[in-house]
Amino acid sequence: MEDNIKILADEFFALMNTSKQHQELIDGTLRDLDPRTIQHQQTVVAISNHIRRYINRSEQAGTVLPLCCSRMNMHNVLFPDIQVTLQTVPEDSICFEGVPDWIIEVVASDASGDYFEKLELYKNLGVREYWIVNPVRKTTTVLCSDSDNLKLYAFEQSVPVGIYKDMPDPLEICIEAL
Repeated sequence: MEDNIKILADEFFALMNTSKQHQELIDGTLRDLDPRTIQHQQTVVAISNHIRRYINRSEQAGTVLPLCCSRMNMHNVLFPDIQVTLQTVPEDSICFEGVPDWIIEVVASDASGDYFEKLELYKNLGVREYWIVNPVRKTTTVLCSDSDNLKLYAFEQSVPVGIYKDMPDPLEICIEAL
């Protein structure tokens, strides 16, 4: 498919049912996703499980959706590695409808798409918090909507979670400890 052909979300879902390639729809353009490594998947599972345990233990609002489709609008259908929403999500949904509150992408390298293109896209769509976890560099880059400043954390540091910062038991995640 040509890079500048624009399609809508409904057309994307029709293609997704027939395509063997894992793709996203970004601003109406199909983009191939990189294959996921074992390290990538293990990192996603560890972080997702930690967040889920926090939500269950503290009885905070939230649904953790690892490796789940997210239809953010009619031009953007993405597969964030982890997304957390404070909304109720119907359990029979095949795709989250709307913009999640928090997105975490686990990258295999210094993937410019996650660091620049998706950072801007998620910010413009209204994602409240965006993390880029890089197991190769052992860093986590964080952007919260209440600040335009990116913060960089080493894996051995605890990273405060912005969407839960005002809770009686705020969440912090030390990636190295997972």
